[in-house]
Amino acid sequence: MAKVKGVALLSRLQMLKEHFGDAAFHKIVGELTQDSRDLLTGGGVISSSWYPAEVLKDLDDSIAKTLKASHPRAMEELGEMTAQMGLTTIHKLKIKTTPEDTFTRVPQLWSAFHDTGEMDIESAPGKATFRIKGYGMPHRTFCRNLVGWANKMVELSGGKNVSTKETKCVCNGDDCCEMVVTWD
Repeated sequence: MAKVKGVALLSRLQMLKEHFGDAAFHKIVGELTQDSRDLLTGGGVISSSWYPAEVLKDLDDSIAKTLKASHPRAMEELGEMTAQMGLTTIHKLKIKTTPEDTFTRVPQLWSAFHDTGEMDIESAPGKATFRIKGYGMPHRTFCRNLVGWANKMVELSGGKNVSTKETKCVCNGDDCCEMVVTWD
């Protein structure tokens, strides 16, 4: 069973409240399974502990479903906020002055938040290919979140006019999830 760190859940909840407001937050929480709702609203989630990845999937799916009409890019926006929050504070040493330099440090972050899978990055000037392989709980909404995260990470590393496109997804039968990021 795949697991995620509590900090991934807590930060997602915090960003939901701050960016989309209390009404949206409560509507999203109301769409969760009872087990996920009890865990996420019971005050028992600890940042450094591991939790079933199904809870993150349930939360992501609820966010996408609840906000799709008013915020069709909600998952990408949350990915951008996650990168902004984490890569400018606790993980700011991972960010370097060029995207290429940052790419040598970022893949290690995957295992800080997920107990299955791995991330690798191949890069050339102005272009990088991110691959996630072996993740135990892949889901479309998470891939959308990763697109936003990768986009913001490249911006924080000095990339301009950044564009991120998903090119493969295990949810579509591919061997990995893959995103191609380009920038000036």
